[in-house]
Amino acid sequence: MSEALTLQGKLDSVPELLRTMLGNQGIASLTLKRDGAEIVLYFENGRILHAHTSDPDLSLPDVLLSRGELSLDQYLAVQDQLKKRASPVEALTAAGTISPDEMLRGFETQAQEILEEAFRWSTGTYIMVLEDRLPPTIIPLKLHTERLVIQAVRRIPRYSVIRRGLGSLHRTLMHCPDQDSRLYKIELTDEENHIYSLLETPRSIHEACSMSYLPNIETLRVLWALWVVRLLEEGKVQTQKVQIQEEDYTLGALVESYNNGFARVYELVYQEVGEEAEEFAAGVLAHLSGEARQYLEGSALSEEGRLDFDTLMHTLSRRHVPNRPQVLQDLLNEILYAWVLQVRLRFGEKLQSEVDKAINDIREE
Repeated sequence: MSEALTLQGKLDSVPELLRTMLGNQGIASLTLKRDGAEIVLYFENGRILHAHTSDPDLSLPDVLLSRGELSLDQYLAVQDQLKKRASPVEALTAAGTISPDEMLRGFETQAQEILEEAFRWSTGTYIMVLEDRLPPTIIPLKLHTERLVIQAVRRIPRYSVIRRGLGSLHRTLMHCPDQDSRLYKIELTDEENHIYSLLETPRSIHEACSMSYLPNIETLRVLWALWVVRLLEEGKVQTQKVQIQEEDYTLGALVESYNNGFARVYELVYQEVGEEAEEFAAGVLAHLSGEARQYLEGSALSEEGRLDFDTLMHTLSRRHVPNRPQVLQDLLNEILYAWVLQVRLRFGEKLQSEVDKAINDIREE
């Protein structure tokens, strides 16, 4: 047998590790460790074959008892058998408590419980081993891998875990190609099919949430589950619409920062000259360069000395300005310098300290 390939590291997101394992061919194991507890999952060609944990509460007899599939008397009979036999399977068989079919369903139930427990872990370590064959003590099971994983992801309660797994809400997702045969075998629920159908056209996570009839948190869970089982993949490019929305949000924050400074200076002038402050503000714009004034076409400083962001952006778009962030930054700086110059010419040093403070507040934002 060739030497096994081993990968290890610090644990962050178990579902993301599962996504890697489901994409592997061959035989592999994934061992998770945290605070003395251990979970081991075995895979073959991207299918979960076996799940094991050191947690006694998740042993097969305990899981069957908690699900009501073993009575207390049956459970105690199995515990008596475990004193003679190391394997829970042998103990259950010897006690004669469940049929072979019930045993198989029990293994799937146990695997589900172990996966759900693993998905709650966000600290610890992992060891991924790619080998030639399974250990002889492992009994391969025919577990419904995708269904197990989807159900486990959909039971994750914390939004922070889901959001970290999905990443940016502007991330674009789309169908993985050539998945029709897998999709048929997975048998998605109506809710999951609804979410999956939304991604037939590449969409951002935010867009999918806005189009889904499910609550947003449930939509996010389903999206992550479909991503983990490799029914969804990263979109090739971010849509132009999303890029424009992100840029508009950033530019809006920039203009608001400067507007706060303009309004503060306007207030200082108003305290000195009253209603004449409006005429003073118009004079500030009149001292701008011709290039700057062309971007302010149809715009003026409001009664508080502020620029109207929507009007300004409409003008930039109509003029097909190629580099809006830089043009807008230069324009705002020129308006700010015009305010400072005109205030100094009119009032000398009287308002200088307050004007400087307003400028510093803009820079800090």
